This record gives sequence, structure tokens and C-alpha cells, in this order.
Amino acid sequence: SMLSLQWLWSILFLNSITLSFRPYICCQKSNLSSRYAFADSADSNAMQKDFVQQTLNRALTSHRSGDLNDAVKAYEEVIPYVSDSVKASLHGNVGAILNSQGSNEKAMFHFQSAVESDTKSSSAHFNLAVILTSKFELHKKALKHCLIALRLDPSNYKVLHLMGNIYQNIGRNEEAEKCFSSADKLVRENEDNKSQNIESDNSGEILHEKLIIMKMKEDEVLSFTIEGETYYLKCLSQKPLIVVVDNFLLPQECQHIMSAVQDSLTQSFVTGGGIGEDANAEPYRSSYNAWLPQDSTLSTIKTRLSALLGIPMSYLVQKSEDLQVVKYENGGQFKVHHDSSSFQKRFVTALLYLNDVSNGGETWFPFAAANRDSTEGIVSTEDAISRSLLEFNSKKAHNTLSGLKVAPRQGRMALFFNHNISGDLDPLAVHAGLPLSSNSCDNIADNLNGSNPLEKWIANYWIELDLPFLLSCYNNE
Repeated sequence: SMLSLQWLWSILFLNSITLSFRPYICCQKSNLSSRYAFADSADSNAMQKDFVQQTLNRALTSHRSGDLNDAVKAYEEVIPYVSDSVKASLHGNVGAILNSQGSNEKAMFHFQSAVESDTKSSSAHFNLAVILTSKFELHKKALKHCLIALRLDPSNYKVLHLMGNIYQNIGRNEEAEKCFSSADKLVRENEDNKSQNIESDNSGEILHEKLIIMKMKEDEVLSFTIEGETYYLKCLSQKPLIVVVDNFLLPQECQHIMSAVQDSLTQSFVTGGGIGEDANAEPYRSSYNAWLPQDSTLSTIKTRLSALLGIPMSYLVQKSEDLQVVKYENGGQFKVHHDSSSFQKRFVTALLYLNDVSNGGETWFPFAAANRDSTEGIVSTEDAISRSLLEFNSKKAHNTLSGLKVAPRQGRMALFFNHNISGDLDPLAVHAGLPLSSNSCDNIADNLNGSNPLEKWIANYWIELDLPFLLSCYNNE
């Protein structure tokens, strides 16, 4: 969405609610003006209008700043006094907050209330569909609301993509593929229209000045001191841009993240992938994952990430997804893929390693640094993935793969940029999680006595690309 700087005072864009089976966050944004939100009636006197205006402003301010509990309280105070269409937006905002905090039942109530308040709101039906399928596995009900949302807004490609997710999750792959194809077509049409109607601006130049990390050269090291601790950022590759920070996480933070998801891990799912593959073929992705709502430990980590990236916390609050936590076991891998897409533009990936792995499990960047010569002729993500898979499948020994491999070390963070500063997707940012291997003598011995089962734990934040909003956050710091 192209946002004006006035957004910070008058517009709230609904935070995304998330899918437990994504690699891409499915989101629906609705906007709400803090002006003229009250219900027009003869009984609405000036005092009531002032109350509505002040309370709504408080809700928006608290939501933007991350004071989510106060935002919920203020939203709920003002809901009875506004028109039905505004009620739908406010219920949606409350539902999004509660969903991010893991309060699924309460979130469901508010998303249902949004639909009841405005049955003609496409975004209300969409958000209800997301939580129905992702949190309660009520896929048929979710599809019903998807169809209503699509009828109300046929141009909404996110609804089509969600339907593809649902169909794929219930094994209806042919229908899923049609939905993904239709969604992709809509996205490309929208992008073509934007390129014709939007004049070029200097946002990329401004961001290049703000984001110091994007100016780093290969092998360059930058140091940042945050709350008395010094962190060293080393650039391993300039194109694609990959930066590593050792000891970004404390051991107790790593343990907290792993412990928090132990009971909620489910088999990982690849959105839009695997359709038409040989059932006997090696899985493209073999892992378990969960999504961790914000808590005090994660807030501390995200504040640290904001300082290192040079991206305002106000932006990360609105534009980063919940922390994804992934567990790999012996042989587990995620073959070559790209984190961003036309559906969900993920500007940067912050990949966090939660434990040490002694054999295998590296993150492989086929076209980074030492493998520049192989990039000739690559013009798309599909080209990059295809060429990388050819190399991967032709080499039995993964230590002979070209490019860059980042080894899993507890507390380490790898930052890599999926888009360049102008917002264009960088196909060279494709990467893979290489298979875990128990071939080393130490691993075999440990596995036999049960003292160290072979596992790899990672977590990641994905930060969305919204250049106008990011600029507005910088201007309002």
C-alpha cells in the first residue's frame, strides 16, 4: 500500500494475522480513519463525539507504539459508539492483536463479530477464514468465507492464495494449483498497473542513506554497542547481501525459544510447493515448525534487531511476522527456495541459530560471494532455483557445493536481504537448509547413547517491504 506521512496521525493499517502452515504470511489490511468514526445519530452529542475521537486516537497511538493491551482496552471502549462498518474494522484490529498474543478463542470472537458487524466487508471474511483454517483447522468453513470475500472483492489475490493453502492442506492439489496460478496472475497485473501509474521517487536513495548495513562491502566488519554489549557484523557477501552476527542471542534466549514451542511443533508445510511431485521423491522440506507470539524475551530480541538493522521499532511492530521456530532431525533439510514472492514481499530475513550442529545443517547460498561467475544468465528466482538444484542433486558430498555455507552456531544470526534497495526481488538470495548428517564419529556415538540426539533448531523473523511506510517511520522518529 502506498501510504502518506499523514498515516501516523489518521490511518491504522490492520496488522496481519498469520497462517500456521505458511512460509508466507497471508494478510489482509484494512484502513480506518480516526476522524468521523462515530455513528451519525441525533443522540450523538458533542461530548460523546469527543470521547469517541479521543479514545480512538488513543487506540491507534497505542497500537502503533506496541502497547497492545492498552490498544485492546481502548478499542473495546469505543466499539459500542461507532458505525457498523467501523465496528468491523475495530473488531478486526482487536482480533489481530489477540491472535498475535496467542489468545485464539478471543481472537475468533472478534473476527466473527467483524463479519456480523459488516457482512459486506471482504477483509472481515478473509481474516475470519485465516483463523478458522490456521488455528482451528475448520477448513470447510474457512473456504466458505474465502468465497464470500472473493465475491465481494474479486481483485483480492490474497484470498486466492489462502484458498490455495487450504486446498493444498486438505489434499486437493489440482484446485490449489489453480488458485495459486490465478493469484499470481492478479499480482502481476497489479504490479504492471502500478509501474504505469506511479512516478519514480527517491525513496531508494533515502533508505540507502538510512540503512548503513546495506552499504557494507564484502569482509567489512561493523560494531554496534547496545545496552553495554558490543555486536560485530561481518559482511560475507555483497550480492546477495549477507551479514552474520555471532552471539546475537544469549544461550538462555535460545533455550527460551526452543522450550516455548516444544508442545506446538507440527510438520512444516510449503505453500505452493510440492504440487505434482513424485510421492516417492525425497521431501522438499522435512522439518517441524511453530509460530511464537510476542513475549518479553522476544520484545528484547526484536529491539536489539531494530538497533542493528537501523530500522525503527515502530516499523518492526507493524511489518514483521511472528517468530517462526523450526526443528530439523537427522536427514532434515529444506531444499533451495526464496523467502520472498509476489504475494508477500519479505525485505529481509533474520535467521537465528538456536543450537550448535557439528555435521551438516548449514545454510547454503549458491550464488553468494565466491560463486559470482555462476550468476550469468539468471534473470528470475525460478532460474536461480533450477540451476541450484542441478548442482545440489549432482554432488553427493555437500561440502563440495559452490557458493557460501553458514554453519549453525548457537546465538548466531544471519541477515540476508531478499530485495535490493529499490524494492526489486533479488533472485540470487535463494538458499537452502542442507541436510543434517550423523556420519561423524562423535554424532554416531552420541546418538547411540542418547546423550545428544541430532537436531538443528533455528528461528527467523521476516520483515515486510513497505518503502513508503518505512520512510514515514524514519520521519517520525
